[in-house]
Amino acid sequence: MVAGDNALRTLGMQLLDIALDAALLKIAGCKDIFNVHQTCYGGLIYVLADSAFAFACNSHNKLTVVLSFSIDFLAPAHLGDVLTA
Repeated sequence: MVAGDNALRTLGMQLLDIALDAALLKIAGCKDIFNVHQTCYGGLIYVLADSAFAFACNSHNKLTVVLSFSIDFLAPAHLGDVLTA
């Protein structure tokens, strides 16, 4: 799954750990994808969470897709922050 995940490579996300029903991904900073407020673009945070969720959902080697999920943004991520999901 990692080899076929273009978003993972393009955005510089790293798969740190995977286990049944769990995955840990990180992305270092928002150096290229930030908004007018100089904070990390919410779409990047969403992609990171979506990717972690996808790896966790597919950890049983059975192809699955997500029906829906949502995120409540409680605080901004700033340039240079390391984000994990």
